[in-house]
Amino acid sequence: MLAVLLMLLACPPKPAPGPASAEEITVDHLNTWVEELVPLVEQAAGATFTRVPYMRLGTPQELGRILEGESRVVLGAIYDAPDYVLEVEAKRARAGYHGIVGKYGIETKVLYLSTDAVAGMVSRAGLTPEQGEGVAKLVVAHELVHALQDQQIDMLPIFKGARDWDAHEAMAALTEGHANHVETQVAEALGLIDVQHALDKLQGWGPDGPLQYGSYGVWFRYGLAQGFVRYHEAEGGTERVWEVLAKPPATTTMIYRPETYTAELPPHVDYRPVLEGVEQELSRGGWMLIPSVVGEYDLRNKARAMEPEVLETALQGYSYGWGISAIRPDRQADAAVMEFTSAEAAERWLSMMREHAESLKEQPTGGMPVSVLFEPFTIEGGPDAWIRTASLGSVQSETRLVLIPLEERLITIGVTGFRPGLRLDNAVRLVLERLDVIEPLPEDAP
Repeated sequence: MLAVLLMLLACPPKPAPGPASAEEITVDHLNTWVEELVPLVEQAAGATFTRVPYMRLGTPQELGRILEGESRVVLGAIYDAPDYVLEVEAKRARAGYHGIVGKYGIETKVLYLSTDAVAGMVSRAGLTPEQGEGVAKLVVAHELVHALQDQQIDMLPIFKGARDWDAHEAMAALTEGHANHVETQVAEALGLIDVQHALDKLQGWGPDGPLQYGSYGVWFRYGLAQGFVRYHEAEGGTERVWEVLAKPPATTTMIYRPETYTAELPPHVDYRPVLEGVEQELSRGGWMLIPSVVGEYDLRNKARAMEPEVLETALQGYSYGWGISAIRPDRQADAAVMEFTSAEAAERWLSMMREHAESLKEQPTGGMPVSVLFEPFTIEGGPDAWIRTASLGSVQSETRLVLIPLEERLITIGVTGFRPGLRLDNAVRLVLERLDVIEPLPEDAP
């Protein structure tokens, strides 16, 4: 027995696997790459792993289970809905595995790579089969950063503790922007920066922003948020970045304006009583509710067809907003109260929304022109208001958005996928009545 043990101990180490195309990648390749990439990730991130994560080939079933589990965490934090509705939505998230190339399981603590997805990326990005290994290495490096974030900070409680949808989006952008920032440095060290640029382009964005109308959200998380991370690294090194990761920005607005970063929202008027139940005025029944601060991500995403200079000017006077989105399988309703620094600033935003409505006519969807009307909306005994109606030709694709300027405030109430008739008027009157009795901030509030 001892002789056998000594012979085993004397065996030379297992040779590292050679280069592989995407289809040839094995678990041995993955964990060899992890050993190569860990020091590069640690150097770029300014932190060390407490243990080197293990990698596995991600099967559709396994990736689906991970997405379902993580979806429960996110949905439970930011949605206001019965448990059975959240369960249905979580199970629906399983299907998202089709778009997953690499994944760090925040609950399993394991790294996964889908070789089928890597092969697809190589083909769609216009790369050669020989570059498949480089693609896979960059995906592994990116997911290693998420593992490092989790080991340094313990991300699960942070995700579970998200205040609302806007805070969750800010946190998700921070973690992805940080992972992309480190990945870029790894790509430079390995001579793979051209591969990384090709992958960014495949996602629909580049150094100057989104390349496609529908890729705004991906660019926000993976592109713009890199700038947020780089700003703070320039301010205080990697130590500063880890401090921010431990206390994510309070709102998506700070991703656009990194110099305004803070982990806590300043005191603000509580508009929840104003909007509570407004969805029932629009359509009775069960809704899945998403109450949230209205950050700049939401505003910019909805007005992304505007010229950048026009949008920036309109946003200069925006200070705070609170909104609620209500979702059912066949329809959606939205309402928000937005605060501006002056009545003139609120009017600028309203004018931009009108201009945005006009611009939509020149943005055909699926080859079909958008029919858009922007016209006065009469509120009996109330302020002057406007309504924007847009349609692709069917009730399911119609949207109606009422905009009501009230000095430095702007109220918005919208519906998608159904025609509310007089119920829209009822919802508007309800919100206006409640605003009349809302409690202002104390005069000594900072």
